[in-house]
Amino acid sequence: LEDFYYDYANTIADDQIEKWPDYFDEGCFYQVIPRANYERGLPVAPLFCESRGALVDRVTAIRGTLVYAPRSITHQVTNIRVTRGEDGLLLGRSVIAVYQTM
Repeated sequence: LEDFYYDYANTIADDQIEKWPDYFDEGCFYQVIPRANYERGLPVAPLFCESRGALVDRVTAIRGTLVYAPRSITHQVTNIRVTRGEDGLLLGRSVIAVYQTM
């Protein structure tokens, strides 16, 4: 599980975002909710994708259509642990901090 999280973080840090969707299955649900919103019960998610295809679309937008200043993104992953496992599946938990620099 640690290797998975570290590979995921390094894929983004190494600017290989075309590989990012490969970490998810077709029926994934991916959203990023700021902690302040989560604690207030506000489900506002600036990043919300309901499938792997939506993640691919996000990469396409980042690479080809969005206009923004170049930036570097780094993830710090800590406190990785398995919280439950059933039927060959693992439920994992970690703490992730994302840093972006121009």
